[in-house]
Amino acid sequence: MKKTKSLLASLLAVSVMTAAAVPALAAVPAAPSAADRLESAMEYMRDNYADDFEAGLSTANMWTLLCALGADKAADPDYAFLLPSFDVAAMGEETSLSQYATTIISLELMGENPADMDGKNLVEELAGRQNEDGSFTGAGGNDLPFVIGALNLAGADYDAEGALSSLEALRKADGGYSWDNTAAVGNVDTSGLALIGLTVTEGNEAFLEPTIAYLDGTLNEEGCFVGEDTYAAANSCSQATALAGLSAAGVDLSAEKYAPAVTAFYEYQTEDGGFVYDAASEEPDFYSTYQGVLALIGLLDTDVPAGDAPSDAVTEGTSDSAAPDSADGNETSDSGNAEQTSADADTSGSRSNNHKTSDPGLNPLIIVALVVAVAAVAACIIVPMVKKKKTAAPTDEGDDENTPPSES
Repeated sequence: MKKTKSLLASLLAVSVMTAAAVPALAAVPAAPSAADRLESAMEYMRDNYADDFEAGLSTANMWTLLCALGADKAADPDYAFLLPSFDVAAMGEETSLSQYATTIISLELMGENPADMDGKNLVEELAGRQNEDGSFTGAGGNDLPFVIGALNLAGADYDAEGALSSLEALRKADGGYSWDNTAAVGNVDTSGLALIGLTVTEGNEAFLEPTIAYLDGTLNEEGCFVGEDTYAAANSCSQATALAGLSAAGVDLSAEKYAPAVTAFYEYQTEDGGFVYDAASEEPDFYSTYQGVLALIGLLDTDVPAGDAPSDAVTEGTSDSAAPDSADGNETSDSGNAEQTSADADTSGSRSNNHKTSDPGLNPLIIVALVVAVAAVAACIIVPMVKKKKTAAPTDEGDDENTPPSES
């Protein structure tokens, strides 16, 4: 008993001496939460890109609207540059399916009626483009999901079953979608965006399962979503659109198997809040950042660990292979994504553009279910703000809005 007491006394003495001799360890700062990261990313967009929008170098669209709504910034004057305005009178036969779809979705989210807007019924015009077999001429995996989502959201009278069958015919054997429909395999970005478009309203959950399984199958050991298409490579846009799409489809991102994916995604965010495209990128760009915002919105309601603090070092193993310039004519960085999704919003300008099929590009790139809920509260404030903005004619660059500020 004496030996025990003596030992305890000795340990206590040592601990006291150690406490006196060793400086107190600084408390380890808590890792930033998804909400913290979202706030930082939004501030980065405001501080670095607002002037481009005001100067007409970039155009707000559905994806930027989703960013503003999902981050609860729609009523903040500092983020008014993200709220779109539409020249509805100029829309007609030459207007892309994607632009019709994203305009309808945006108007619905802003509390407007796309079936009665400036004397035009955009819903009827879009539905009128459906063929007898249920297809839409020229529609692909990048825009048809948004066409379906827009028509369902607006309560359109159209052949919904035929449209879904048409989309199913475009789905690859692996469960994914490709931007131009010519590839034999799916593409991560296009597939993630497809899930967002298809979940604008509640629908056939079973229809989403093959695409969810496809994205799960592209998740590698490093936590990166990398498909088997020509330009597949680890990058922030693919990571963001995959996470945003899965979240929109109701997948629980707090599940253990997605922890590496979330950690890999966070590594693309720099200390100032922006997102870089890949390991070779020297600084954040708009497309990567706004798509990052869409994914962060999808992570808000999960218990996913926040991971390490933002770092300039991105996930190792990313590819430096360059993809051709984006289909909408926007200049891309050397590490640009090849499969540009169609979306009418060209938010390029003086910065790097959409890299791969970064085109919801949008997300973005939310999580439309969340956006709809936020929109119900914010519409009374958003609509007046939008009406105060000068109606800017859409640019000719890009003909779809399905890519978060690039094409989907």
